[in-house]
Amino acid sequence: MAAPNSQPLFSRVPDIQWAESCVTANNTLDLAGAVTNYLVFTADATNGGFVREIRVKANPANNTAASVIRFWINNGSVVTVAANSAIFGELGLPATVASASVAMPDFIYPVNFPLPPGYKIYATLGTAPGGSGEFTITAIGGKYEHARHVRPCAEHGQLPNLHGGRTTHGRDHGLANVAQA
Repeated sequence: MAAPNSQPLFSRVPDIQWAESCVTANNTLDLAGAVTNYLVFTADATNGGFVREIRVKANPANNTAASVIRFWINNGSVVTVAANSAIFGELGLPATVASASVAMPDFIYPVNFPLPPGYKIYATLGTAPGGSGEFTITAIGGKYEHARHVRPCAEHGQLPNLHGGRTTHGRDHGLANVAQA
């Protein structure tokens, strides 16, 4: 059995993805069959990704009806096969009134978990926003990158900074301490 990862895992670069003009309700309460769903986030196909939060914003130019938004994890396979997706959260959305002088609220759903390579997050609306109303759904997260294999400084046992070969104690030991995978 492989040893568990003993090092923290951080995303390498930010990854912000979104679905715009979300206006159609999904009355089936799942993703199976021919239903309306909105792809919000796709994890990197090789290394996976991390989603910190999902933000939902109503178009400030139009009124919207109250609704519920549901979030689904898909394993990267066909979305309309029920066994490939699972609901993981819901967020109530109150009705909003268009205004040129008052800010529309942001609705934030904290996610805070990694996704395996190729996995996706979809969203569905319980009720259509009505009229010209629409929602934008934004996922904020990051992409992982293949880990570099790092050896500690032989002299001091410190890890080198990958941006120049300096150890955390500040001495320059060159890039000989960093072996790239």
